[in-house]
Amino acid sequence: RLVSDWSSDVCSSDLKRGYYIAAQEYIEYSLVLSKAVNDRPRIVSMSMSLAYVHMALNQMSQAAKRICEGLQLAHEIGATPREVELVVCAGRWLLISGEAEEAARFAAMAAAHPTMIKDVVNERLAPLQADLAQILGEQAMTVASVRGASLTLEQALGEVQARLCASLPQEPDHGF
Repeated sequence: RLVSDWSSDVCSSDLKRGYYIAAQEYIEYSLVLSKAVNDRPRIVSMSMSLAYVHMALNQMSQAAKRICEGLQLAHEIGATPREVELVVCAGRWLLISGEAEEAARFAAMAAAHPTMIKDVVNERLAPLQADLAQILGEQAMTVASVRGASLTLEQALGEVQARLCASLPQEPDHGF
C-alpha cells in the first residue's frame, strides 16, 4: 500500500501515544541504569522526563510520583536548578489537573528564580505560561503571577509536597 493510504488509516493521536509509550520504555530503562550506577543527577533528570511522559499519557498519579521522587533526590544532592525545573513540571501537572491559578503561581516563582536555566524557560516554562495565559486570561494571569513572584522556592516545594506527594503511597526503599 502507498504510504499516503496507510497514513490516512492511522490516527495522529495513536502515533503520539505510541511515541510516548516508546519514550516511556526508553526513559525507564535509562532510569534503571542510572540507579544501578548511582548517577543521582541523571536519576533526577530521568524522573522528571518520566513525569512529562506520564502526563502526556494522562497517567497523573505516576507523574506525581516521579515529580516527588525527583524533588526529593534533587533536594538531597543540592541541585537547586533541578528543583526549580521540577516546580515547573509540577505546574504543568497542576494545569492538567484543573488548577491553573496555582500552576501560574508556580510558573511565576520559577521565572523569577535566579537559578532558572534558559533552556528550561524555552522548552518548559514558556509553553506552560502560554497555555496558562490562554486559559486564565490576562487579568487572572497577572494576579497569579504577582502572587507567585513573591513565593520562595522553599514555599513552592512545600506546596508541591502537600499537593502531589503527601497522598502518594509510600513504597519501600530498595537501595535506589
